[in-house]
Amino acid sequence: MNYKSSSELKSLAKGQLLGKYNVVIPATLLVALMTTFISFFASSFVSDTTVFGIAVNLLISFMVDIITGVFIVGQIVMNLNIICKKPYFVSDIYYGFHFHTNKIIIVKSVIAILELLVSLPFIIFTNILEFHFSYTLMSAVLLSFIPAMVITVLLELNLSMSYYLLVDFPDYTWKEVLKLSVKIMKGHKGRLFYIMVSFIPMFLLGLLPFGIGLLWVAPYYRMTITNFYLDLISEKN
Repeated sequence: MNYKSSSELKSLAKGQLLGKYNVVIPATLLVALMTTFISFFASSFVSDTTVFGIAVNLLISFMVDIITGVFIVGQIVMNLNIICKKPYFVSDIYYGFHFHTNKIIIVKSVIAILELLVSLPFIIFTNILEFHFSYTLMSAVLLSFIPAMVITVLLELNLSMSYYLLVDFPDYTWKEVLKLSVKIMKGHKGRLFYIMVSFIPMFLLGLLPFGIGLLWVAPYYRMTITNFYLDLISEKN
């Protein structure tokens, strides 16, 4: 099977977004502002200097992560509409709040919980270190960070297509969606990882002018991943 290269997927994304930024940028900005506001507003009432405060902040981060997941589905719908030459609107970002919301929340929750469990030793050691510094704890933080990072990346890659599958296969259960994502990503995790890493310089450049450049880079990245998904599931000769 001949799959498209990273450069081909990026080239497709550029062409598809041409003339569409008047809708895509406001949608990206709106999602960023809403999730940032929710996170800031919720955490501003809680101190992170106590065990209770740390636990509440973790819960807030988890909830914001869930909301972000719902918005991600909406952005995927917008991208698919653009690619399929269907009508697309800024309001597409709210798709996940009207259709299959429960399944989206469950899928995102499962992914978030798995990532939290993997990172839990690192989080615990890091927070203890803030109160009681020692070289032993510092070593524990460093040693727990590496496996947490590796396993988290592998989880992200294996389950990365779940949101796309939720849109394409609305009749599938959340378990079927997660299993199918793992299945179709077999042999393709390296390809996706390369694409993700290749965008790091662009994201860093996008941060320079007060993050304004991210309004172009983020949609470009998402559209490239959408093309990766379509290339992955399309029938090959």
